[in-house]
Amino acid sequence: MNSSSKKNNSTVYETLWELCKANWQRIALIALLAVYTFFVFFKIGDFSMPYSSFRFNTAGKEEAANEVIVELTFNKDAGGKAVALDSVWVHAGTTGVAKNTTATVKFSYAASISGTYYTSALGELKFCDSSGSANFRMQKWTNAFKDVSINGTAYKYFKITTTYGIALNELVFLDKNDQIITASVVAGPHSAAALFDEQQKLTFITSGDKKAITGNGKLWAVNDRMNWGIFDEYYFPPAAQAYLDGTAPYIEYSHPPLGKIILSAGIAMFGMNTFGMRFMPAVFAVLTVLAVYFLGKTLFSSKTGGVIFALIYAASGMQISLGRIGTTDSFLVFFVVLAYQQMLTFLKNGIDDNKRLLSCVPLLFSGLCFGCAASIKWSGIVTGVGLFILFCLFLVKEIVTFVKQNKACAEGEEALSVASLLIKLAIACCVAGLAFIVLAFGLVYFGSFAVVGDSYRALFKTESIWEAFWENQKYVLNFHTGNMKGDYNSSAWWGWLVNEHSTCFYKGDSYNDGVYNRMHCMGSMLVYLASFVSMLFLGVQILCTKLAKNPKQSDVTFTGTVEKPYYFLLIAFLGMYLPWAFVTRPMYNYTFLSPSVFYCGFLATYLIGIMQTYRKPVKKTTVGNLITFIMLGICAVNFLMFYPAFAGIPVSEAAAAVLFGWSTLRTYPFMIPL
Repeated sequence: MNSSSKKNNSTVYETLWELCKANWQRIALIALLAVYTFFVFFKIGDFSMPYSSFRFNTAGKEEAANEVIVELTFNKDAGGKAVALDSVWVHAGTTGVAKNTTATVKFSYAASISGTYYTSALGELKFCDSSGSANFRMQKWTNAFKDVSINGTAYKYFKITTTYGIALNELVFLDKNDQIITASVVAGPHSAAALFDEQQKLTFITSGDKKAITGNGKLWAVNDRMNWGIFDEYYFPPAAQAYLDGTAPYIEYSHPPLGKIILSAGIAMFGMNTFGMRFMPAVFAVLTVLAVYFLGKTLFSSKTGGVIFALIYAASGMQISLGRIGTTDSFLVFFVVLAYQQMLTFLKNGIDDNKRLLSCVPLLFSGLCFGCAASIKWSGIVTGVGLFILFCLFLVKEIVTFVKQNKACAEGEEALSVASLLIKLAIACCVAGLAFIVLAFGLVYFGSFAVVGDSYRALFKTESIWEAFWENQKYVLNFHTGNMKGDYNSSAWWGWLVNEHSTCFYKGDSYNDGVYNRMHCMGSMLVYLASFVSMLFLGVQILCTKLAKNPKQSDVTFTGTVEKPYYFLLIAFLGMYLPWAFVTRPMYNYTFLSPSVFYCGFLATYLIGIMQTYRKPVKKTTVGNLITFIMLGICAVNFLMFYPAFAGIPVSEAAAAVLFGWSTLRTYPFMIPL
């Protein structure tokens, strides 16, 4: 290579390097979103959940029955001898069991289709509406009957009977060699064939764990989270599927429908399986990190601030666990962040005399996002507390400005300026009322019910969407104000700040001794502690600097950088957090997800203040930048340590003890047995 070529290559590299330096925030954001997307979607679910179902029906409708008889064609061993039945597995989907109801499905057998049916070796399988009950058995494989002892293969007819409209996705008979026995419907509607059309979705793995063996040294992987619903996935996805079908929502109508409407998009694209029901929450988890970037960019008037804020929130961890299950909290926090970002945009820009209506557009979008949050969960309503306070402060500021101008007002142009200000205030009030009342609760809240009106009319047995809407509001109110019982997952509001308690979403079966497989909703310990300290330190620092007669220049610089962002974050955070102190019913720490965004913002604000204050050069950077890089690195490492617990990734108990066992002393009593 000649000197000219070397010079050209050097010029290209220098140009690329300069481009990277000039656009490093954009590159960092793209890299963060890519890495975060990987962590959210890694082993999030699959397509192995049986979907097609047969619903028993006692109402005598066409193509339905309360009884089905199937005939088994037994497998033969190497010697040509039929292999007897060993176990029966059932996968139930949306069973439609009403609240406080237990439904029973009876299994019996006979030697001939018209012979006497017996239940001694089988019996009854019960379903109920409570995920905390041993009889729940929905959206997962259940070993209904194991080690079945029936006289050889003489009994090959099996009757399934129920007095309730149970829907079963799949029914699998296994022989003594753990092979699937071919079953065919001989009595019942043709649609009952759906019970046997996805037999191969019952899979197994070899296991050495003697405590979990079902036969021949094989553990059936039916209790793995990849195959079945966990936590509140028993409620939200079935309701979303009901919206798609136009049927009455199953159990979950204690929250407004918008979140389940969004959830139904993933189910419509990928089916009613663990990937489909978790797809949209995962997408919104990633979008929320992007929304936090824009919030930080607006808050700190800096792309760098946006990147730091987004990285800290991504490393806080709670969004990972909630983005990996089919519930609606990921949607809620996304719209909350957008509501505050748009409100902040409005507060910063104010009302332009030349473009009054256009300058109020961010306020309209803020109200729209607030309405979306309230239409997902009623907990989104507390979002309006901080938004309302911020808007009132804006009005007070404008009024103070008006009063000052009015005192100095004279005839002519000054009087016109005051009149112009009055017009701006009037427009602002009108737009605010439009945004928060008409858009938020009118168009969005009621509109979400209208979209799935058929489901709610079917639920409340009425032709009027207004009547269905009103009845559901009464039900939601009674649900949230009624007597609710707590469980080992519930936690006190004051403990959310320091991760006092986690919510266990999933406890997986160990494939071998020494495996730890849990999924916990919680925050990264160090990120939360650093955010807590930052919140207190910033408040004290601002107060001390304001009260000091001769404050140091570094304190003045630091306070000037962090003061306005701190006030905004404090109003937003306390507005969403403190109302929960007055709620007496049992609560869970995932309620803290939306406030946690602004909680993490305190740490971001502190680091931005450090970067702007301590600018003494250190090699190719500054002291402030170096401190920030180290802190962000600690946040990232702490996130990686806790990731197996966030995502439910199996690790050895020894590894779990090293990664996050240090925080289990009273803090996480359900993570590692002590």
